[in-house]
Amino acid sequence: MYCTYIYIGLSRRQNQTLTATVMARIIGKIIRGTVGPVVHKGYRGIQVMAALPKFTPSSQTKETKKAAAIFGRASKLAMEIRDNLDVLIQDMYDGPMIARFNTVVLHALRRSLNVATNTFHFDSDSFERLNGFEFNEVSPVRNQLFVQPTQTIQDQILTVSFPEIRADKDLKFPETGSICLLNVAVVMYDLTHGRQLDLPIQSTEILSSGGVNAPLQLEFEIAPGCLCITAFSLLYVKKTFAGTMIMNSKAFNPVAIFRAVMTEGETNPADTKKWLDLAFKTQA
Repeated sequence: MYCTYIYIGLSRRQNQTLTATVMARIIGKIIRGTVGPVVHKGYRGIQVMAALPKFTPSSQTKETKKAAAIFGRASKLAMEIRDNLDVLIQDMYDGPMIARFNTVVLHALRRSLNVATNTFHFDSDSFERLNGFEFNEVSPVRNQLFVQPTQTIQDQILTVSFPEIRADKDLKFPETGSICLLNVAVVMYDLTHGRQLDLPIQSTEILSSGGVNAPLQLEFEIAPGCLCITAFSLLYVKKTFAGTMIMNSKAFNPVAIFRAVMTEGETNPADTKKWLDLAFKTQA
């Protein structure tokens, strides 16, 4: 809502009335917006007030501008990755997730940045900081799945292998859960030319009463010179008199990145020409 506040104060010369127009909203019990030099906002249900920052062009040094630029690029890349994996995440992540993920992507870019030339040089392990990243720390995959999968890449085929899974010991089911869909997604990023591609998700169904599930291998055809991110999700289902019902929620949605690697070789721009645009690229 828009409000007008009247401040009455005494100046050195005379009494005067000062008016200031502010923009603030009350959402529930939290005031959000700016009132004079104070920013009002909420954090985890608590009212927070902070001084309104003042920036001028002269207050930013050359180093500050560079840091802001790389942070902006990292945030864009992190957003693209989250959007690509949203089919697994489905907006069911913990509150600080976005900030946590921006931080690990920023770390990867800083590690690969040549400060002198302001260019990026990626190797196979440049994005290893993303390995094991949990999108919902309230219900991490590591607390649900107790086998160790592996990933190999040979002749542009990425293979994710799972050993046998014993439903009663290697996979934790919710109390009323009867089915778990183990979903594996691979997304590729041509960081040089600013392009991206989602590969079809592959899934396997595990029954809580299924005994031992045989070893599993899932194969994905990938491109050279790309950032390839492999992610897992565990989608639980229970049976009711009205049919099956998904059990995952904001408080329980195990999704994690398994591996993030740069594939060997160079990307052929003709091969990625039909991919979707990516809001990040190293080539001008």
